[in-house]
Amino acid sequence: MSAVMSAGWKWLLGAAVLGFGAAFGASYLMRPAYRAEVTVLPESHAAGEDESALSGIMGGSGLISAITGLGEAGTPTRIEFLETLRSAGMARRFLREEGLTSVICEAHVARCSNGAGRGDESAAELSEYAALRAFQRNILTVKEDKEKGVMRLSITWRDRTVAAKWANDYIAIVNRELQSKAVAEARQRQGFLQRSAAATEEQGLRLATYKLLESQLRVEMVASSRPDYAFRIIDSATPPDIRYPARPLRPVIGLIGAVIAFALTYARLLLVRRAPRAAGAALATAPA
Repeated sequence: MSAVMSAGWKWLLGAAVLGFGAAFGASYLMRPAYRAEVTVLPESHAAGEDESALSGIMGGSGLISAITGLGEAGTPTRIEFLETLRSAGMARRFLREEGLTSVICEAHVARCSNGAGRGDESAAELSEYAALRAFQRNILTVKEDKEKGVMRLSITWRDRTVAAKWANDYIAIVNRELQSKAVAEARQRQGFLQRSAAATEEQGLRLATYKLLESQLRVEMVASSRPDYAFRIIDSATPPDIRYPARPLRPVIGLIGAVIAFALTYARLLLVRRAPRAAGAALATAPA
């Protein structure tokens, strides 16, 4: 190896430089993709204060939780919000509401399914699976900054204006989903509490039930009046600078080209150096 390097280092260096330049230049022929990012703060909604106030009446919050099904596990939590934001179900809903299945499928897959499905799967379902997989792998990125307590959702797409719109729309759809869920659950609990209050004759239990009913009315009011119920936008997504695409990574592509050119040139030099030796050995062993 050292002999090859010393004899042909100029060839190797030249090949690496040419490989880098060729690959770097070729990267400009690729269609660029831009990354738009929105920063959000997950909200926390809990009924801890109402439950603590009622624990004195009921002799502990365990009975209240048993009656209403509330408590820490029953209230919307930060974990629920974060997992909803990351979930495949939410990504699928976004694609359906925005009508993006065919757009993404055609951009990231060879072609959408246009024939019969396999087994019980229709062609539309296969296209949706392909688009969802491409969306989660290549387009959508969700990162949590645990130190600052914020989430960063980014969309990478070939149109930088569309990328910013999708990022903001995705957060809006997640907020609407969790808002509707919170309102529906609060109304369901209100109905249960109203029936419980009407069915009991014990004054303390009835008082506690009405206080819980009041807390659920507040939950419904907060959820109904806040479009950013789950995620408060700290920094909305804007179209990124056209000069700085997220893909292709031109320096990386150039480096890969340099490595490939270096390896091919080294192999070529090695073969050229071994050829005379092989020919000499063949002549030496040939019969006189």
